[in-house]
Amino acid sequence: MKEILQKSKEFQKQVKAQTGIALAAAFAFVIAFSWNEFLKEAVISLVGLFGVQNALLLRFLAAIAATIIGVLGIMYFAKKSQ
Repeated sequence: MKEILQKSKEFQKQVKAQTGIALAAAFAFVIAFSWNEFLKEAVISLVGLFGVQNALLLRFLAAIAATIIGVLGIMYFAKKSQ
């Protein structure tokens, strides 16, 4: 019986930890979506400011820049968490 109670407590800890991770991921998605809107507006403003005719190219470059920044951030925090 004691072993069952101990395993039950360990399971509860794991559920809490996984729930925390899931909630953090959900907040990260909300943050990412808000930055997405900002980047869209910034690209549209740059197109108007510089008179660039090819807005698709500018959006592509913005997506590449965001990807590079995101990958570097993931690598940094993955290294920090080890």
